[in-house]
Amino acid sequence: MRQELLIKSELKDTFFTDKGKRVLKFVTFYLMEWLSDLSEGFGFETEEVKWLSYRYAYNKLTNSGEKKILAKAKQLLDSGEQESLV
Repeated sequence: MRQELLIKSELKDTFFTDKGKRVLKFVTFYLMEWLSDLSEGFGFETEEVKWLSYRYAYNKLTNSGEKKILAKAKQLLDSGEQESLV
């Protein structure tokens, strides 16, 4: 996918459990505008790419922090302003 970066969030740290072990993970969120698909497809770290409506995406998220970032992105897009997501 070819895209244009609109906003990059601050680095967030989060924990998840993998095989009974607590793992620290660092996450950065990006708000991007889709421009076109790439012929070679998406990168090796990506299992799937989907375009979802805001409501459907919000309901699929289970992490409250991710829901806040998605809500902030929607607010930002609806307002026409560009500022930090977090």
